[in-house]
Amino acid sequence: MERLGPWPNTTADAETLVVATFDYPPFTFVSPDQPGVVTGYLKELLEILAEEVGVSLVYDTNNTVGDFGVQRPDGTYSGLVGRLVNKTAHIALAPLTYRRTRRDVIDYIGHVPVATQRFDFLVPGQKRASLTNVHSLLKPFDIGVWICLVVGMLLAAVLLRLTVSLARPRHPEEAGTFGVISSFLHVYACVVQQGWSSTPTRWSPWLVMMAARLMSYIVYVEYTATLVAVMTVLQTRTEVGSVQEFVERSDWSLLMQRGVAYSSDWKRGVHGHRTLLRALCATDPDPSLRKIAQRIKANEGMKLLTANTSYQMLDAKTVTSFDLKQAFFLLGSKACDLVTLPMRPVTSNAEMIQAGHGRYTPVFLTMQKGLKIRPKMDRVMRRMYETGMVHRFYRQWYWDATTMKCDSAGTLRALSIFDISGMFLVMPAGVALSVVLLVLEHLIMWCSNRADIRYSSDAWFYRHGTDHRLWT
Repeated sequence: MERLGPWPNTTADAETLVVATFDYPPFTFVSPDQPGVVTGYLKELLEILAEEVGVSLVYDTNNTVGDFGVQRPDGTYSGLVGRLVNKTAHIALAPLTYRRTRRDVIDYIGHVPVATQRFDFLVPGQKRASLTNVHSLLKPFDIGVWICLVVGMLLAAVLLRLTVSLARPRHPEEAGTFGVISSFLHVYACVVQQGWSSTPTRWSPWLVMMAARLMSYIVYVEYTATLVAVMTVLQTRTEVGSVQEFVERSDWSLLMQRGVAYSSDWKRGVHGHRTLLRALCATDPDPSLRKIAQRIKANEGMKLLTANTSYQMLDAKTVTSFDLKQAFFLLGSKACDLVTLPMRPVTSNAEMIQAGHGRYTPVFLTMQKGLKIRPKMDRVMRRMYETGMVHRFYRQWYWDATTMKCDSAGTLRALSIFDISGMFLVMPAGVALSVVLLVLEHLIMWCSNRADIRYSSDAWFYRHGTDHRLWT
């Protein structure tokens, strides 16, 4: 502020403003042993703002922790917003999101964002690598890739058979070698990088063979590389894969703060990171959010999130609605175990990217509506924002959360028997299928023999009886 120069102070006498706040690290810190003592990012910001404007501050920490303020059905407000509306406090020292309903009853100081937050649904996950079932062998490729690969193999087999049959002069041995089934087996041998006992001599089938080889080589390399990554790279997995799955589990709990404004959007099935205008105009309401809103209203499976209960974010069967960046501040490196849930189940990487996360929403300092000192506070706040002071204070208090880096999930490790047990299921499955086919072959031969015996019974049955070799 020294670089800003002297600020004109038109206040004759220093005014005393009542500041309502609660413990909400790192924005504000309130110790239970010293309820009147407040520290934190917003406190230092407000102290400079008050000094430049020429007012004194009195902190009132006798407020429900986490109750920012929502509008009740009767039109009144709870929490810090209610303190401002009821004129029992001048300033609310907490990060409040911009809402049209709030704008009509309180003022946002300078309309300057003091931070950004993104409230997602977080769930603890475990990092592991495993191929515990046969389906795991398909993970390196998306379902679309497998479909294209099978179609490509069938097309290559058909082209190989046609080119061998239609090539002139015709090679009798090649025509017998590359039949319909054997052509497909030859193409399959390409995919698994195996050689052929014989290759076509004509140019047209030879080019088909080379194209199949080139395609199979690319597929084989990509599959092998991705399979190694799937097997050896630790991946974070969760018990529920989406918010939709969470609401269907009655034994799970929701951990969230009291009085957050975005929870009112869930009644319309809209995620809270959207503005109110977008929420009202939303054409794709999510029924999962509506079910969560009903849970909140009925207080079913709800847990209260505060700085003292933040460790519950890591509890089993618990989903938390919170800002992941702030979770790093509260939990430190343990927050690396938290995973953001998509709204709906995703089956591919492309869907995961589209699911994405919530948008960052700016938060503001607010004050009682219509105070005479507001224009001066707005001017100082805007100047502090323009000179980068707000950002510097933010980085100072949030440095550990903004610079926190989780351990890379690319750490390689040795696989155990359990991890690759899915691979060992391939051989028993092949043996079982082989036995089934063997039984079917014998059944078909037995039926054929019975038909031959019935057909020629007049010629030999009465002469040879049941000792005929076909019965044997």
